[in-house]
Amino acid sequence: MIPGYALPTPLGTVNLRIEDDYVTALEIVEPLVSEVADLPNQQSGQKLWGLVEGELREYFAGRRRSFSFPFHSRGTSFQRQVWSVVSTIPYGTSVPYQSIAIKLGVGREGAEDVRLAVVNNPIAIVIPCHRVRLATAAAPVFLDTELG
Repeated sequence: MIPGYALPTPLGTVNLRIEDDYVTALEIVEPLVSEVADLPNQQSGQKLWGLVEGELREYFAGRRRSFSFPFHSRGTSFQRQVWSVVSTIPYGTSVPYQSIAIKLGVGREGAEDVRLAVVNNPIAIVIPCHRVRLATAAAPVFLDTELG
């Protein structure tokens, strides 16, 4: 079993998993816990945990917009492509699923597949799935050039 660590955040408890000096999961769960639980006992895990904890606290305090700690997200080739595009969405903006589908060449009809990949993102916040939304008439659709 891979050890997990819990950290209270404004969004709820963040469960963190570390494997081989990489963050492999960062999941927001309920209920909110009041203290950090199950600190890593290996020195490398403690160092990474400290880095992740510090960067998340800075992010929620509005002092950080990106993360420097190493992470590895497991998924299908398509999921990893979606997560790569999602990772380019600028802080403070959002993009509809359809725009990502078009960017990946699967057309608007691929929006549901993109949505499923986003829902299965194992590294919440760092891969900013919260920046992807449903398309609405009032919301502008990002052009291909805006996504890189």
